[in-house]
Amino acid sequence: MKKKYRSGGSLVNRINRQSGRLFKKILDEEGIGNLTEGQGRVIYALHEAPADGLSCSDLGTAAGFDKATLSGILDRMEQTGLVSRVPSPGDKRIILVVPGPSFPEDIGKKFTRLSGRMTELFYGDMTEEERDMTDELLTRLLENCRKAESDDSQK
Repeated sequence: MKKKYRSGGSLVNRINRQSGRLFKKILDEEGIGNLTEGQGRVIYALHEAPADGLSCSDLGTAAGFDKATLSGILDRMEQTGLVSRVPSPGDKRIILVVPGPSFPEDIGKKFTRLSGRMTELFYGDMTEEERDMTDELLTRLLENCRKAESDDSQK
């Protein structure tokens, strides 16, 4: 019997690209289109973070970036004053990322609207039950990928 082809990985990749384009479109509509999608994710994570900022590790997790990708994004954001990197007062070995002097003051309201719009565009006409089931299945896919990556690093 022929093995059935599964397109989940391809679909997740296509959803990621499409939702990134939608995110960028909404950033433009909110008047913050000068940000890249990655910068938007960092700003959103910092907006949700404690006032004293996030460690680079925690920010990478919250924004969904690996260390190398986050470092490049932060370098560009720091050059424009969107973020600053400062030593942690409690442990000088830890670098915290905090909003910089150019960090948009009204970003909270804009990202709340953006998040609501993205949620509605993403889930569309799904019922609450379908939305919950989608979240559960996508979480399992992410966990499976993380586990596979961890298993590969153990070899």
